[in-house]
Amino acid sequence: MNPTDFIHIDLCDTEFLLRSLEPEWNALLARSSATGPFLSWEYISAWWDANKRDAGLRVLTARDLTGELRGIAPMMVARGWRGVRRGFQHLAFIGGIGDSMAEYQEFIVEAGFEKKVAPLFCEALLRKQGGDWDVLHCPVIPADSLVLGAMSRRLDELGTPARIIGRRCAAWGRLPATFEEFESAMSRSFRSRLNNRRNAVEKHHSSAWRMATSPADAHQMLDTMAALARARWGSDSLAYHTPEFMDLHRELANRLLPTGGMELIELSLEGRPAAVACFFVRGRHAYVFQILWDPGHSELALGNVLISEVVRHCIEVRRLTHIDFMASPGDDVGWKSHWTTEKAPLVDIEIPNPDRLRGSAFGLLRSVKTWHDTRPMRATTVLSSSL
Repeated sequence: MNPTDFIHIDLCDTEFLLRSLEPEWNALLARSSATGPFLSWEYISAWWDANKRDAGLRVLTARDLTGELRGIAPMMVARGWRGVRRGFQHLAFIGGIGDSMAEYQEFIVEAGFEKKVAPLFCEALLRKQGGDWDVLHCPVIPADSLVLGAMSRRLDELGTPARIIGRRCAAWGRLPATFEEFESAMSRSFRSRLNNRRNAVEKHHSSAWRMATSPADAHQMLDTMAALARARWGSDSLAYHTPEFMDLHRELANRLLPTGGMELIELSLEGRPAAVACFFVRGRHAYVFQILWDPGHSELALGNVLISEVVRHCIEVRRLTHIDFMASPGDDVGWKSHWTTEKAPLVDIEIPNPDRLRGSAFGLLRSVKTWHDTRPMRATTVLSSSL
């Protein structure tokens, strides 16, 4: 018998068992086709440390007869984080719930094992771990993922098809060898406006750029980002407004900044921080996580000025080959189209637990919301905004 013909699934539901996977985690991720920075051991473990208070681990591993790790399903059970969802237990990716929701998450499966391992994970989650969750909720999965395809086929066979409840797309582009080449691909009008704004910043203000070179620098810049988010959105901000969010990103700075996996760039005007960017790096890809600027300088379009410096840094300093501005709702990438040329489709999937009364109740609420949202005339309701 070929050792890879038999795959054994195990449950890791304690922190001891989770942390025992650390030596193998990133090596498996490197052998998989998964993209993005949000499945690394550093991100998953930091997210769990910051948000574990009301959650339970449901991590699954897949090993062959030799004990070689072939897959990880980085799952947890946690209460929904807002609106009607607070009343239901969600089976989700670690990092897939809350105000610091990750993107590009999926089962981590060694390339070539997707069709074998992903269906086994689905069976284990639905049949063996189905007693304490009401709805499986997995947002922002790459639509072209081989793992998602294998999941969908097995879920259909099990009679519990995954429902796509949302579609998004990520804007991304390839980076050339020089920043000048990158600029030359922009539209003439946008390039002209950008140059005018950069000239205004340099000629009419005392400006300075600063990179975070230590975790302490990064913590200071994250505090600045929190202040800028409050200045721009007030209490409506979905980021930087909870201790868990701040704790997570400070810890990510501690773990990733020294290895180049996380970068922060700050622009100061007249000695005061005016704009900050945070982005992650995996391999030769940059993932722009957040761009924030002082709304008091709206005439300078500091967001675009800051992005141009991020792109320049990625090309000239880091020698990266791709930049990704991550998910936007629907198919409209908006302002990101000025900086990118490609779109990657993403989907949100959901399955009410058919074996729990609360799962059936959630499914009914979802059906009512779908009916409500497809009516020709509709008013905003608590239900439509919170499911």
